[in-house]
Amino acid sequence: TDPRVVRDFLGPRVGAAGGASGTIFILQSATARAIAAYSVYPEEQEVVFRAGTQFQVVRQAEKGLKRLLECAMRCDLRDVDVIEMQELSLDSWRDLEGYLA
Repeated sequence: TDPRVVRDFLGPRVGAAGGASGTIFILQSATARAIAAYSVYPEEQEVVFRAGTQFQVVRQAEKGLKRLLECAMRCDLRDVDVIEMQELSLDSWRDLEGYLA
């Protein structure tokens, strides 16, 4: 997604100029489907997931990734949580067992 679009969805940091607040989720997915061609807002590069799709938190983004996002978005992300998540592939009970281990 375009960093400017992400920035537009963040809220302003209270009492500070140029800063943002909120949460950014970085989703790793194999099944997401782009819908920009059908969207009222194609510049947002929206995707959809199958009903019931589940994600697992991988980690909170490290400082290096957060700094790269700050440069790309041209704003201070001090008060923004950046969470990396991966789509779970739950085709069988064994898949679930593997994620819980």
